[in-house]
Amino acid sequence: MATMTRVLKPFPCGRTSPRLTRLLGRVDQAAQVRGMFIHPSQAIEVAAQFNEIQMAQAVVERQGNRDQLTFRVAVDPTVSRKGPAAKVQEKIRGVMKLRAEVVFATKEEFQDPEKRVLDLRHWD
Repeated sequence: MATMTRVLKPFPCGRTSPRLTRLLGRVDQAAQVRGMFIHPSQAIEVAAQFNEIQMAQAVVERQGNRDQLTFRVAVDPTVSRKGPAAKVQEKIRGVMKLRAEVVFATKEEFQDPEKRVLDLRHWD
């Protein structure tokens, strides 16, 4: 896991060497959902099993006190969506060891499309 910090300088005391602040957060895209870590490679692995999936993203949100995992997929508009949804859910369960709702979207509807795992939870 990579972490993010920043360098402080100059200092009021006259110190010239750089100094790091406290840790500001994580840099990687892995997220812990209901006790299990999910990684971008897992989202890619699930999507790779289906030729009709053009793009996929695991979205983590918090509703009340419970984590919610949604697997957003973009498919060719000519493909029936009912059959693939059940198969994708089964593959997610096998790869990520979690249940997820499968939502079909267009590529334009993806928030941060370069991320395979998008964590939208806020920890205030």
